[in-house]
Amino acid sequence: MLQIVLMLILLLDAPAPPEQPPSGPGGSDYTHASVSVSAFGSGVQRYWLYEPTEPTPDSAPVVLYLHGYGAIGPDAYHDLMVHLGRKGFTVIYPRYGWPWNSAAYEQNAVDALVDALDRLAGPDHVDPDPDHFAVAGHSLGGILSLRIANRAKTDDLPIPDAIVLHDAAGYGTAAYPHIPLEDLSDIDPDTLLAFIIAQTSIGEPGATGIVARGWNNTRQIPRDRKNALLIRSDGYGKPALISDHFSIVNGELDAIDWYGYWKPTEAALNCAFFGIQTEYILGSAPEVHDMGLWSDAVRVRPVIVAEDVGY
Repeated sequence: MLQIVLMLILLLDAPAPPEQPPSGPGGSDYTHASVSVSAFGSGVQRYWLYEPTEPTPDSAPVVLYLHGYGAIGPDAYHDLMVHLGRKGFTVIYPRYGWPWNSAAYEQNAVDALVDALDRLAGPDHVDPDPDHFAVAGHSLGGILSLRIANRAKTDDLPIPDAIVLHDAAGYGTAAYPHIPLEDLSDIDPDTLLAFIIAQTSIGEPGATGIVARGWNNTRQIPRDRKNALLIRSDGYGKPALISDHFSIVNGELDAIDWYGYWKPTEAALNCAFFGIQTEYILGSAPEVHDMGLWSDAVRVRPVIVAEDVGY
């Protein structure tokens, strides 16, 4: 009984993790009070649109978001999609396929993108800004993000200003032979390329194999236009902050989401589109490393950047 009491006291006295920052990338200073969510198509051609509202802008930059393996609906990523929508971006979320038909994933995603852009250009939607387009993805969606960016010029797709990969993985799986990353030379050299890596993925061939290929096979993109960020776990307080492959979809928002994924993603978009918030995503400024403070003002373990990750 005494041990239980002591444990409860320790838990009550343990520092609390950071809250969502009140401003800046990843922060709660939203320019839109709400987001309109709608779905179109069926089966593998189904996709969802997240559009900023209250106020509704005349046009908005577009982000194509490609989910991880098997996440055929947006529920697991809903909070991130809403965050980006309230920050002023329209998000296209394609289903792109079932777990067993990986050979069709890439083309299904491209078809959904084309259809969604046409729909957005029609009535009752926020017009897509033709000059501001980005692609992002989690896990297997990271592979697809690079592949689609690589074919943008030849297939007359929008040229991504930014590519943001959320713990890209899938090397060595049954899907990878259909969507290899050996030639990414057609990705525009002006693209901003960001890899966000979970701590548990370091040393995992399925994850680091993809990051290495994405990094090494985009040599046309200069070092000052790309970065790799390792998000680390921290058990200093309670609840602990866990950085693993599923942190972005675990349903419980915490500093790993706000600082580890939302902050660099939003900063990458704003840097690529508008030339702002560069210090949060490129290089190695304090803003890149910052993961917030525990309630006793101790810093959460900072982000590690590309050179120290091994890229």
